[in-house]
Amino acid sequence: MTVRGSEGAELLRRLASGIVPGGAETRPQPPVEGAAFADLLGRARTGEIESGRGVRQPEGAEKQLTSEQLNRVSHAVDAAEAQGAVRLLAIVDDMALTIDVVTRTIEDARPVGDGAVRSGVDAVVVLPGEREDGVSGAEPSILGRTTNNQSLLRLLTDIAARGGAPTGE
Repeated sequence: MTVRGSEGAELLRRLASGIVPGGAETRPQPPVEGAAFADLLGRARTGEIESGRGVRQPEGAEKQLTSEQLNRVSHAVDAAEAQGAVRLLAIVDDMALTIDVVTRTIEDARPVGDGAVRSGVDAVVVLPGEREDGVSGAEPSILGRTTNNQSLLRLLTDIAARGGAPTGE
């Protein structure tokens, strides 16, 4: 088959424009396996699947987290990200961390009992530490999503400071 210059140019224009040459059939693309994706998304939301991406601490922070604490925080950020959170308040041992979920950066780290109000977070998680028998605590779960709800944030911070459920006061 010999293609002259003008015919070749016309063929290239047709290909570039997405026009299908005469006689060619278009076939629909196979659907994305929704069930598999839904399963993966569900597993990511419950923390079964980890991204393997770390969390950055600010340089010069007064208290640097241990590698074990950073691992727990990373796991919680994965779960928060899967649930659509943007800013996470993570209670880790005796520290309250405000984390930018998108950049995976710890923005603020303060002692839990300092009385400071943390605002602008849309998810909260309490991360239990390792028990004496060496088994890590319960899997992290997002406790709630808030939108500038200061009283709820204070309540959750107080609960975490006491290490348990509300006392009913």
